[in-house]
Amino acid sequence: MDKLEAIVRTDIEPNVIDMKMIEEAIKDQSPKGQAGILIEQDGYDLKEIHYIRLEFLNILKIDHLWILPGLTKLQLGNNIIKKIENLDSLINLKELDLSFNNITVIENLEELTTYFERNLGDIVNTFIENVQGFFTQLREYENSFSEVITDQALRFLVHLTIRNEDVLLPPPLKAIMVDKETINNSLAASHDLHLLIIDNREDLLVSQIRSWHQTLCAEFLHNEISRNRTAVMEINHFSDFQREEFEQYQKSLDIEELYTRIPNPPL
Repeated sequence: MDKLEAIVRTDIEPNVIDMKMIEEAIKDQSPKGQAGILIEQDGYDLKEIHYIRLEFLNILKIDHLWILPGLTKLQLGNNIIKKIENLDSLINLKELDLSFNNITVIENLEELTTYFERNLGDIVNTFIENVQGFFTQLREYENSFSEVITDQALRFLVHLTIRNEDVLLPPPLKAIMVDKETINNSLAASHDLHLLIIDNREDLLVSQIRSWHQTLCAEFLHNEISRNRTAVMEINHFSDFQREEFEQYQKSLDIEELYTRIPNPPL
């Protein structure tokens, strides 16, 4: 029989951490004697529990630990846990012992990624809404500017017609100061071009921020997968090391016991 199987009780069914198991562990780890009696009578303040040991209990699934928000140290060694899960509520946890288990998967990664992507998405959407509001103002300013410049250009044309004299104008301006239709067509084309530039700038900014969001979330997921795979490997390496240490210790005990059974062992 595998040494790990030998130290895990096989006479009981796999367990899930529940309220009863937690309460029994707290009671077992509480002070003994009169102090323990007084604590039990007053009741346990679960928020003040900072350490709990749940070992050798054939635990298969981690659950219900959210009732201990103040937990800083958690020992879950020597069970049959396969997944590291349901620990996201333990925000104060600093020390976690999962040695001598069968861990292969770290759960809640998808939920964590979704939570990160959703929150970042909310920030991005707020930014886009503000940007779109800004570009809407730019369009309004451009519309106002186009109306004013058209009006002024037509007034200037009337002024030139009334005075009927040559005025020194820059060549580009002189080319459109021919008649009302030419001015309207030229300024309308300029207005459309300005609106197109504004639209393109807005589309570029929105597409870039959305692309940044998607890339960052993809990188976050990739990094988390790599980090958690590394964590699983480290846990498995540690478990292998502990298993080897245990086996060597067991062998040394077996040799010592065998030696004591030999009559008149050689010195």
